[in-house]
Amino acid sequence: CFSPQQLEGEDPTAADDFYSFGATLYELLAGTPVFGDAKTLLSDMRSTSAPSLTERLRGIDSAVPAKIVEFVMACLDKDAAQRPTSFEIFFPKPVVEPVPQPERNVVPLELTDSFTPAQTALLKQTRAAVRKRSLTPWLVAACLMVLAVGAAGAWFVKRSGAEKQRLVAAQAETDRLRADAEKQKHEAALLAEKQQKQNEARLQMEAELKRKEDQIRLAAAAEQRSRAETTKAVVIAEPTKKVVAPLTVSATDEGFVSLFNGRDLSDWSGDTNYWSVMDGAITGQLFPAAPVKQRFYLTSTQAKVEDFEIQFSYRFRLLRGNRQPNGGVGYRAETNKSPELSSYQFDLAPDAKSNGAVNEDKRRYRMAGYGEAAIARSSDKSEVLAQWTGTNQLSAVRAEDWNQCVIIAKGNHITHYINGLMVADVVDEHAKKRHRSGLIALELHSKNTNNPATFLQFRDIRLKRLSKESSLAAAAK
Repeated sequence: CFSPQQLEGEDPTAADDFYSFGATLYELLAGTPVFGDAKTLLSDMRSTSAPSLTERLRGIDSAVPAKIVEFVMACLDKDAAQRPTSFEIFFPKPVVEPVPQPERNVVPLELTDSFTPAQTALLKQTRAAVRKRSLTPWLVAACLMVLAVGAAGAWFVKRSGAEKQRLVAAQAETDRLRADAEKQKHEAALLAEKQQKQNEARLQMEAELKRKEDQIRLAAAAEQRSRAETTKAVVIAEPTKKVVAPLTVSATDEGFVSLFNGRDLSDWSGDTNYWSVMDGAITGQLFPAAPVKQRFYLTSTQAKVEDFEIQFSYRFRLLRGNRQPNGGVGYRAETNKSPELSSYQFDLAPDAKSNGAVNEDKRRYRMAGYGEAAIARSSDKSEVLAQWTGTNQLSAVRAEDWNQCVIIAKGNHITHYINGLMVADVVDEHAKKRHRSGLIALELHSKNTNNPATFLQFRDIRLKRLSKESSLAAAAK
């Protein structure tokens, strides 16, 4: 319901209220908003004329007065000066009834207009006869009765013809209305059948996509197990340095619990101005007027995690004006630092360059980039020990589609996966700065200073707690 002027940041005026009122009436009358395409919503609100309400109302069984339609479309005019300035249309002036006048008995001087020529001639002859000689009262009465009967007959014939025409017209109108009703009923049946077919096709497509996603997930798990057995890291530091074997993804679903019910934000805490549930997924949205470079967190209110494996899926929608959306999944987050949480983070971006990196917000930032194995000791900068062969082939990120991710944290050893491929591996030996336990938090963030608009979704969030045995101790054994 924002007017174009409000989107441009201009001071609010009464014309903005009329725009919002018109947009509300439009949606109430037509059943759909003025602009419904999320991909072009902002540009449509700024520059596209509102679709005709008359066209939207075609096929809807409602009688909206033309003045109301004109008022609504005038409210939605892009030019604020062309919008209405009052609600006078909803308060019409009272109708003043005319004062009844006393009836007057008016006797026409001449009645010949109601008689046939023969009757008029008979009347003239009668009057002439009366002037010549005095007729008896019964003769005069008889003549007048003959004239009255003739006039009544003519009136009756005329009225019968008019009544017959009225009945014919009424029957024709009834037939027309019945035909229109039958046509609308037939069109409604066709529309319902079309919608049913579309729903069936949509459900079939969703089932097929779900089946393919399951196949991809299973294939990715199988590939990861095979890769864990066969893939070797290429050491780029001194030959004496060794890379700790990465943590592997669970082969079964045993021990996992869901952190999201798919319906609402139960067991999650965050600003509902930016976080909601849409299409069965946790949805984070930043609008063009949102604060730039500020981080918005949605924190799980369940127990703290120490050693764990978490699986989740995410996707971005690239909005106009912002091709640099950003987000992440924080873990072992400190609760006393909100809203600027300090934690390890699985970095999220639309491209593979930064995606899946191991970050630490507010302390050491980047600990291991995409396709890197690193170790963090006493200094604030991690030391890259190895890179995967063919790093460019690890571009597993799907820009605007669902991506399946895994985080495994065991002791001070952390491994990240995207779509079945390992993308980052870190051993944190910094005793003072490493995180040992904390909460899980979803992050919404934008680096674009001109337009921070961002759309990020999460689903299939599952957690499995692991034993507390240190991965480095196990490697030493």
